[in-house]
Amino acid sequence: MPKKNNSTVIAVCIQEPTEDGSTMDLGAIQGDELRFLHQAFITDTLVNALQVPSVDVRLYHIDEPERNRLVKIVSDYITGKIGAKKKNGLTEHFLSIGMANERWGLR
Repeated sequence: MPKKNNSTVIAVCIQEPTEDGSTMDLGAIQGDELRFLHQAFITDTLVNALQVPSVDVRLYHIDEPERNRLVKIVSDYITGKIGAKKKNGLTEHFLSIGMANERWGLR
């Protein structure tokens, strides 16, 4: 687990497609397509956040099997795609945090 290296943190919070009585409604994009889009957005956000100098990146998500699977897919993809120099940044400045499945206001 990385220690806090910087005084600045970019926090990425994954909201579930259905949460707090609301749903992500992107019209025609549903099911697996919505999950793929969600995964691509999270991956792109993390890759860009890791390029910001002097910042730690935290990914907050619910601690449940499907979401943990998505986080592993994203983490493995990023690790495989970035160069050696950036891999150090990933291990030193990135932390994934699973949380209880409750409203974001309570997390």
